[in-house]
Amino acid sequence: MRSATVQARVDVNLKHEAELILEDMGLKLSDAISIYLKQIVNTGSIPFEIKASRIPNRETRQAIEDANNGRDLTRTKSTKDLFKKLGI
Repeated sequence: MRSATVQARVDVNLKHEAELILEDMGLKLSDAISIYLKQIVNTGSIPFEIKASRIPNRETRQAIEDANNGRDLTRTKSTKDLFKKLGI
């Protein structure tokens, strides 16, 4: 079977995290991509449901952690006060 090169730009942290998980499964990133593409061909669709995530992203999780630890925390009594503080 002849192989082709596929190039994609992805976040470096996302790639690293995926590689760690795949390594635990005994797979390389190229193996996982091949499996994904085979499933697209087999099913005629993306092989999983795509929907909005309810899990906060890394930036939001960091902001929540900072707030819980009292770092970079700004308190206001109302949204009006918040907007005033922000100059909006």
